[in-house]
Amino acid sequence: MCHALAKKGVDVSIYTTNLNISGTLDIPTDRAVVQDGVPVHYFPIRGLRQYGFSLPIAEDRIVGDKFHYYVFILNRLVEIDDLARVIIYRDARDIASSSLLLVSSFNQPWVRFFNTAEKVARQWVRAIECMEQHADKVHSIRYESLVSQPEVEIDKLSVYLGVDASGSSLDLVHNNSIGKYKHGLRQDELVTINDICGPTMSRLGYS
Repeated sequence: MCHALAKKGVDVSIYTTNLNISGTLDIPTDRAVVQDGVPVHYFPIRGLRQYGFSLPIAEDRIVGDKFHYYVFILNRLVEIDDLARVIIYRDARDIASSSLLLVSSFNQPWVRFFNTAEKVARQWVRAIECMEQHADKVHSIRYESLVSQPEVEIDKLSVYLGVDASGSSLDLVHNNSIGKYKHGLRQDELVTINDICGPTMSRLGYS
């Protein structure tokens, strides 16, 4: 979507971390890296508790930044004028399955926050509660709806952002990650997640 907007002449910048599923990216963090015509600013991860940044974004019309811990400071973010707040939420079981697989590949201090099904489940419930507390000030997207009906969800998102999303590429959108927990979690982990997340999942329509 960012690249489609850039092609239409909209000033778009992306701000993100230098960490992906394979580890720390070998990429500059002191300047923007232009990718397909879009400047991408990477800032280094120094551990979740030390996370902090300052972004020179006043001149940009649209800035995107993805960091899941923002949901826990929504009470501050909702007070910022002209800041669009988009939350994509997902089945707690699939979140746990993906998170536990991810942390198994790292030997980093932050792993301790997500290294058991119970920890992931409690964080998920807390995140959903933050989202619901500020529901009138955020645009929430159900992940399963996004990957199953991307045109519908992207149209709604474009209205929220006030942009024209026509021409956005959906080639990377797929729904083969739904239900991966069925093969990625042990039975005892499923029991733990259902015990902790069950009421919240039911409220969101997950069975």
